[in-house]
Amino acid sequence: MEKFAIHTHTNFCDGKNSILELIEDAKSRNIKELGFTSHAPLIHDQYWSMRYENINQYCDQIRYFQNIEKSLNISLGLEADYAPGLSYSFNHWRVLYDIDYIIGSVHMVKLSDSEFLFIDGSFEEFEKNVNSLLGGDVQALVKLYFGQINEMIINQKPDIVGHIDKVLMNSLKLLNFRNEMWYKKIVDETISILKKSDCIVEVNTRGIYKKKSDFLFPDDYMLSQCISFGIPLCIASDAHTVEEIDMEYSNCLEILKEMGLKKIKFIKDRMLLI
Repeated sequence: MEKFAIHTHTNFCDGKNSILELIEDAKSRNIKELGFTSHAPLIHDQYWSMRYENINQYCDQIRYFQNIEKSLNISLGLEADYAPGLSYSFNHWRVLYDIDYIIGSVHMVKLSDSEFLFIDGSFEEFEKNVNSLLGGDVQALVKLYFGQINEMIINQKPDIVGHIDKVLMNSLKLLNFRNEMWYKKIVDETISILKKSDCIVEVNTRGIYKKKSDFLFPDDYMLSQCISFGIPLCIASDAHTVEEIDMEYSNCLEILKEMGLKKIKFIKDRMLLI
């Protein structure tokens, strides 16, 4: 079975392996498309993001392997955060570095000009921040998060939207709201915005294999809405090691087939029929 691996982190950010190590491993797993997407540099460095002084080396290494590797297609990408005031415009990377594609993600929710809430990481830290910065108001956080996702889709136009509802990962441990009408209305608004865009939505398996979630990102409801409205989807393991390149890929593919999906899509209309 041919596979796409389009969300892959390297040791230029918080990934553990080199570009060459990831290429060699991908070839052994029948990967057809390998896209490198290290976390793009931020205006203020984070421990998980690439340093700006390394971006040229990152791009040069991937372009080198693109030119010599014949057994799989290699793409130069970035996972770019949308955090107004902390992140660069997505066009900054497109224009200056000729990036093949951008996965747009939100890891930091903007609360004010000086305050951001990191939604990833440990639950303990997340809970402490929600309580101290938002008075424990999970609903307010979720609304802010999806507002930022919607702004990103409209204004930054990512090629792919990364783990679109990842705010659920820690939030649901504080408040069980997935079946609440207010939440479904938020999701439906994002679906409406996606319908008017050219974005692909990734189906991210990382939460499952890291045992931080019982469901894919997006979850069942949002995934069914994407399929119903013909929003293109791709599978992404969000790999940070060679072992993770295709983790839960087969299981995810079966879920999508059972839900009625016929194909997964990548950039430039490259796709796999399923």
